[in-house]
Order: sequence, then C-alpha cells, then structure tokens
Amino acid sequence: MFSVFEDFSPAGRQRLDAFLDEVYASFKQHVAAGRHLSADQVEAAAKGRVWSGEEAKEKGLVDELGGYDVAFRLAKEAAKIPADKPFTLTVFPHEKGAIERVYDRLFKPDRNSDAATPTAAQGIAAGIVKSFAGIEMLVRDPGVLRMAPLGEVR
Repeated sequence: MFSVFEDFSPAGRQRLDAFLDEVYASFKQHVAAGRHLSADQVEAAAKGRVWSGEEAKEKGLVDELGGYDVAFRLAKEAAKIPADKPFTLTVFPHEKGAIERVYDRLFKPDRNSDAATPTAAQGIAAGIVKSFAGIEMLVRDPGVLRMAPLGEVR
C-alpha cells in the first residue's frame, strides 16, 4: 500500500481513509473521556484541526501547557510519587524487532498489503529462507571469501 513506485490503489486509498477515520474517532473518544465531554462537544471545539497549545487551552481541550517536565510532574502527582523520587520511563507499545515485523508481514497480511495472499506470503517466506541460507553459509567459515549461492536453497 505504501509503495514508493506506485500510487495508492483504490482499495489502498479506501483502507487508508478508513484507518485515519478510526484513529480520529479513537482520539476524540480519548479526549472526550479525559475532558468529561461528549465526542460531539469535542468535535465542536476541535473541529478536526490542530490547535496551538494556547488555543487548545482556551477551548478547554487541555489543562496545562508544558513539555515533558510538566507531564512527568503531573503524572507523578497523579500516581502519588514524591517529586524527588527517580522513575523509569517505559515506552509502549515497544518497537517491533525485525523478526516481529517479518512475522506480521507473513501472517497478518490483511493489515499490511492489498495484494498479500497465501501465495505472496509463501514467496516472501521462500526469499527470507534463501537469504538466511546465504548469510549462514557466509558466516559459517569466516576465513574464506565466498559468494552467496545463486541457485535454489537445499
């Protein structure tokens, strides 16, 4: 769907639009819950726009202005953690590693590509196996210069 060589297909454009609508609706629900407003009230104030911090505060969309320092202070207050106590920041969701991304591409095709079918997934898997076989052959004997095999993987 996000090819650098081709424009969005009609199905890809439809998926992107649906995804963006879903993200915006979810964002509005979070804002509404945090502001104790209805989604319609949030929409009336926000109007689907990005506001500056000062404008968002005027419209009741945020409580305070500030950066990470203010956010950490407020989070510590809400969690009843003393201001001078150190803390560990953990980012969620964690960044996926290469293996997880490959797994997602192979086994969750509906979330990654318009044309991903079992045949496409099998082709990707075969290419990965071939690549790993070539890498393994190169790593196995580091004292000798070798080329990766050009034929089929045995």
